[in-house]
Amino acid sequence: MAPTAIGGSSMEEITEINRKNQSPNIKLQVAIRCAKAAILLSSLKHHSTTNSTTFTTDDDEEVEKLKKELVKEKLKNKKMRTCRFMELLLQIALLFSLWTLCSLIAFNFLY
Repeated sequence: MAPTAIGGSSMEEITEINRKNQSPNIKLQVAIRCAKAAILLSSLKHHSTTNSTTFTTDDDEEVEKLKKELVKEKLKNKKMRTCRFMELLLQIALLFSLWTLCSLIAFNFLY
């Protein structure tokens, strides 16, 4: 036996009635939201077409400037890497020379 509400109708019937009443409201709300979204999109599209040339040129100039800075930074890093390598070779050569001098002095090979 199904539980009954105050008016003698079941809970399932009440929820079905509530769904039927809410269905037009939900559809109306969705339609309003879609209309608002369409209006916003059309205004954005209109705004972007009128100002697109100024934004793209400014953005393109900025991108080119950043690309140039990136290339300069890469060249700078490459030069620094080369200098570090040369400094390391110089230190190794100096160390080898000092080690050779010390071994010559230690073993009296200078005569």
